[in-house]
Amino acid sequence: MLVDRSLCQRLGKGSLDPRTQTTDRGLIYGPACPEGCIVEGYIAIECMTLCSSGGLSIFCQPGRTLGAKTPCELEADELEQAHIYILKNCDEVLPFLEEFAQTHENARHLSNAEWSQQFIEWFKDRVAQLHKGDDSRMIEDLMSLSRGPTQYLRCSNGYVVNGYRFHVEDYDKKLRTQNCGVVVLGENDKDSENLDYYGVLTDVIELQFVMDKRVVLFRCNWFDVYDEIKGVKKDEYDFVSVNPGRFLKINEPFVLVNQASQVFYANDNSNKGWQVVMKTQPRDSFEIIEQMNDDIIELGSPSQKKRKRTNEVQDETSQDRK
Repeated sequence: MLVDRSLCQRLGKGSLDPRTQTTDRGLIYGPACPEGCIVEGYIAIECMTLCSSGGLSIFCQPGRTLGAKTPCELEADELEQAHIYILKNCDEVLPFLEEFAQTHENARHLSNAEWSQQFIEWFKDRVAQLHKGDDSRMIEDLMSLSRGPTQYLRCSNGYVVNGYRFHVEDYDKKLRTQNCGVVVLGENDKDSENLDYYGVLTDVIELQFVMDKRVVLFRCNWFDVYDEIKGVKKDEYDFVSVNPGRFLKINEPFVLVNQASQVFYANDNSNKGWQVVMKTQPRDSFEIIEQMNDDIIELGSPSQKKRKRTNEVQDETSQDRK
């Protein structure tokens, strides 16, 4: 990506331009390399400006891959799972999900696989109908998304996102450091309470769509956080331990890269065979506390999005109609 020449000239002088110093100072997060921080900040602003010009947010993911990308394959059912997960976690597709629920009352009685297949076909036809009278960038992106990912996939050994450096489990075993632990905020099956899903990153997969659109997903093995006896424990100090030998018996391995945060797993000396979960702070970021009316409010990371499980959206839309 090209950086504006005037920006390079300002940085080359070794001092901030009085006309832009307020903006420039706000982009500096590391005093050791202020020029690099400013350049990265302006690049991020340009990317957000490009993504906000009418296209789908799902095609403007943050972060970057680590290492070379190599061709990989997914089974047909896995590719469909990845596609439906992307659809249900794309903000611009939510109105279509609600419309589908309103016009297909019998669909809620279908199995998850049958519901997914029926919605994908309906969504493709619905977007094609809209495209006849609207050729905006939004509709073009929806057309690309509705047709599904191609079979030309690429995988990598790692990904940098949200201030975290992730490595897939197989690659991580060769290193002294640990960077394969993943935690995602979601909801459980019983109620709408938030639940942390802990897992291990197994694959970083880049899905390619028509018109040169791409979406990167993490494929993970999730520990059994539903079983509070044999799967997950929390002690009196709120430390969480997981059983690395028990995994969730659900076929929902994918998450968007910007939904993931990083955790480390250490041996639990109090529970043999278990591992203690340690959440980490993103690099070059700080917790911001805002004080309003004598109340302290912690502001979380705006880049972290709640994970939508593949069977949550149809349940929510069905309940909204009641």
